[in-house]
Amino acid sequence: MEKKVQAKHITDERCLRAVRAARGRHGVADWSSLWDIQEEMTEYPAKVVQAKLASLLKRKILTGCACGCRGDFEEIK
Repeated sequence: MEKKVQAKHITDERCLRAVRAARGRHGVADWSSLWDIQEEMTEYPAKVVQAKLASLLKRKILTGCACGCRGDFEEIK
């Protein structure tokens, strides 16, 4: 039986690399949109990426919003 991909299968570092790579695409240097991050992580379903971002928000590794809006994700330094 094939197991479904879950947010826990995405490493924090993989997700943060995607956030960094997507940063600044819309003229704002510090944040990344949800859609741009999903484009960086095409190997995972969009809902799983969104769940991983929500996990990083909850653990205070990122700021932003994982409700499905633009997101404005930014890494906390």
